[in-house]
Amino acid sequence: MSKSVSFDMVMNALEEDRDQSGDENDENEDGEENEELTIIEEYKLWRKNCRYMYDFISETALTWPSLSIQWFPKDTFENKLKDSKYYKIRNLLLTTHTSGEDINYLKIASTQLPNSIFPDGKALTEEELETVNSRLKITKKYEQESEINRARHMPQDPNTIATINGSGETFIYNLDNHFQEAKKAKILKHHTENGFGLSWNPVFKGKLLTSSDDKTVALWDINTEEDEISPVRIFKDHSDIVNDVKWHNFDGNTFGSISEDKKFIYQDIREDKSSINVILNEKTVMNSLTFSPHSKYLFAVGGEDSNVALYDLRQISRPLHVL
Repeated sequence: MSKSVSFDMVMNALEEDRDQSGDENDENEDGEENEELTIIEEYKLWRKNCRYMYDFISETALTWPSLSIQWFPKDTFENKLKDSKYYKIRNLLLTTHTSGEDINYLKIASTQLPNSIFPDGKALTEEELETVNSRLKITKKYEQESEINRARHMPQDPNTIATINGSGETFIYNLDNHFQEAKKAKILKHHTENGFGLSWNPVFKGKLLTSSDDKTVALWDINTEEDEISPVRIFKDHSDIVNDVKWHNFDGNTFGSISEDKKFIYQDIREDKSSINVILNEKTVMNSLTFSPHSKYLFAVGGEDSNVALYDLRQISRPLHVL
């Protein structure tokens, strides 16, 4: 069994912060106080039961929220600490969302993961687990002009990072293996409003999709020497905010998108018209989309109704499962 983590330190810190800000909270409206209380109560309930849901869990309290997080493949960076017989070092890509109260950063973090959670890892004793420090450590941070909604590394070259922000601006960064530099290599100009959709093509290197509140999906090709890039193609099939866009994992020419108009659109970039353009659920808006890494037919969406629905592209009239 993997390590069960104590949450006392985190909860004490949260409660201490709440006590210190007591005077400010007195000035808040009742609705805000009730919302904060609900969040804390839900957190305590989760903390109490999470040991029954997971084999391993590690928690780190961040200074600012991060709207985006992604694992890097192993050996992307040369960390100061190396893998040991008890743990492996892994890196994550994350961001900050300070709401204008502080400088925003693109961050690289590192963490130690016990060998026991890997498929080829052996079980560790309690004493051996005590040597593993799984709390996130910020290895490097790169100052940003504004808050980042989403950041993703290119699957074919993890040192190449794409970001999209609250103004719809999309930037490409090149990182070096030693964390010394994050060079802003390219600016992708099209979107004019808040953007969350960001997806690298898993098949063709340098192909990127973005989407934003301006109701459009943009296709980009960064395989160029130009510093400022315009879209290869703009898709305007949605009539409202495009919440997410994702490439298909097996076919590098097709992608899906979901919108506030409640539609799921499935598009082949070689064709003029989409092959699927349907409302998935009349009662709720879909916020997130992902295609299965195991089956070329399956995809899942997450809705405002707090449900995750699994669909089959061959029969999209109703979901296979709803979680």
